[in-house]
Amino acid sequence: MRTFAILFQVALTLSLPTTLALAIAASNSTSKCLPSDETCFPPKSSFDELSDSLPTADVIYPSLSRYKSWSDATALHNQRLEKSEHTPYCAVRARSSSDVMLVVKFCAENNLLLSIKSTGHCYSGNCVQQDSVLLDLSLMNDISYSSSDSSITLQPGSNFDALYALNEETQTQSVGGMCGTVGPVGFSLGGGHGPLIRSYGLGTDQIISVDLVTAAGELVTVTKASDPDLFWALQGGGGGSFGVVTSITLRTHPAPPSLTSYVCNYPLSLDSDDNTGDSGVATASMWWSDIMPRLPNEWTFFSVLLPAPIPLEQNIPEFDKNTMQGLLSLEGLFNGDFASAEASLSELGLLDLDKSRQMSCKFENHTSLKAWHESRWFGKTPVPTRNYMSTSFAQKNFDGKGLAKVAVDAILSTDNAMSSFFGIQTGGAVSSTDSTSTSISSAFRNSDMLMEIDANWIRSANDDAQESWTHNVGRDVAALDNMAGAYVNEPDPELENWEETFWGSNFQRLQEIKSAVDPDAFFECWQCVHA
Repeated sequence: MRTFAILFQVALTLSLPTTLALAIAASNSTSKCLPSDETCFPPKSSFDELSDSLPTADVIYPSLSRYKSWSDATALHNQRLEKSEHTPYCAVRARSSSDVMLVVKFCAENNLLLSIKSTGHCYSGNCVQQDSVLLDLSLMNDISYSSSDSSITLQPGSNFDALYALNEETQTQSVGGMCGTVGPVGFSLGGGHGPLIRSYGLGTDQIISVDLVTAAGELVTVTKASDPDLFWALQGGGGGSFGVVTSITLRTHPAPPSLTSYVCNYPLSLDSDDNTGDSGVATASMWWSDIMPRLPNEWTFFSVLLPAPIPLEQNIPEFDKNTMQGLLSLEGLFNGDFASAEASLSELGLLDLDKSRQMSCKFENHTSLKAWHESRWFGKTPVPTRNYMSTSFAQKNFDGKGLAKVAVDAILSTDNAMSSFFGIQTGGAVSSTDSTSTSISSAFRNSDMLMEIDANWIRSANDDAQESWTHNVGRDVAALDNMAGAYVNEPDPELENWEETFWGSNFQRLQEIKSAVDPDAFFECWQCVHA
């Protein structure tokens, strides 16, 4: 989620267009009691009573917006999510499951709209809904390791920086993402992609148990044995639909003695040597169609297309801004030793791919996943920008040349220096799990790559143009042969038919489980599972 650089590395959090925000508000007003309805909305005294009953939290209000507590409670990482459309009626900064249980019971009894926020990386802004009671879980950030089964239990406010630090301390590895401030809980509930997925599977495949507060305000522990249907739904159904997750336990894996990375860059230029105006298409096409699909599972590569190297982060002396209008950067992590990593890339021809145009290509050794993560530009502390994203999954035998043409043309024609394509290699262990054993779609399970189209910018005056660029380019990518689905954690909020696009044939079963565990549809949010 959804997505990673100092300019666009911010965990890309998308905003709802005004028309969508109004439509959601209208929908909510028909099912929930909002502050505008004095006939049903509780008086301030009722909220005061709730605040007094909370063991370790308080109810706070927008009138405290000048204070850090309100700012922290409502903070989202996407500057495009305007406060006017994402201002809750009040907020509770929970510190315990008891706080959560009482807030859920209060909202359910009064038919109030509840928002659930953890680290603030909800890509469509649905974790902070207008006029809702906001349950902010960012202070619930405990994380611990169990040596008995080599598992890690963490709360929703924890993040990958903390997880990778604990991995290094315990000589383990966890499936996690690229942005350090993203939370493993929401990441895992929606699927979860990152540098180790081809070795161990998706983040959701690592779930052992989930502590969940239900719509009845009860705290339950969900495992595959205790409640197979709900556990199945939690493995890919996304957050916000089935309850409030207060902690999650994930399996870890033994860490190898070292890891190896490889980076190689190629220029994109309008003035191509074959006079087609699409220099870089052949390189990307050969990479995606011939080399990438044959890599061993220890490798996970990121294919990044940018208008230019990221200032202060990507040091590419050979890049000439006068003759080069874009950049294709291939960044891979091998979950093992240097000799094996180098041999595999040499055998498959990557080291010689378009060799005369290679820039700043190198191998590096790393002592741990944490060390690698901190060395990469997408592992740095995010810089807030305004963002919008669209995603599609490239299936087996996808049209690599067609995708390369769309991507290169889009990058060379954009006037936004912070636009990008970010391809995450999938396959490997991701595809070894049957598409019906979790609620992850077959489009995700059977894919070779997740392609993210990202726009990041600073000025609000550019909102419409950047949103349109992302949406239109995303539509062009989705229309290519053997492109399917979209990633629930990184959605285009204007996506039509999103239920089928996110979950495919699994959506019907998700609806049935939603009706069973939340019969009154208490939990609701935009682009979440509904009954």
